[in-house]
Amino acid sequence: MTSRSKTDWSLILKGCRREQNFSQRELAEKSGVSERTVQQYENAKIAEFSITKVERILDTLGYDLDAIFRNERVAPIKFVSAKDIRKEDA
Repeated sequence: MTSRSKTDWSLILKGCRREQNFSQRELAEKSGVSERTVQQYENAKIAEFSITKVERILDTLGYDLDAIFRNERVAPIKFVSAKDIRKEDA
């Protein structure tokens, strides 16, 4: 996928998931990637990571794959409701 090792990607995915307080099951359901695949990715137990699946996982968690490729440690995208915006403006 890149010059990063499988272990690097495993740590990135697991760390992002934990930061967002998702269980593996919840992430699987929301991303459309099987729970088994999430587990295998997080444990580096898969021969080849799929860029499409990694991107779906990261998108679900609110992270930008391109930023991770560039080695930028960015905060997840925060989804804000109109109600939250009104509270901030008050």
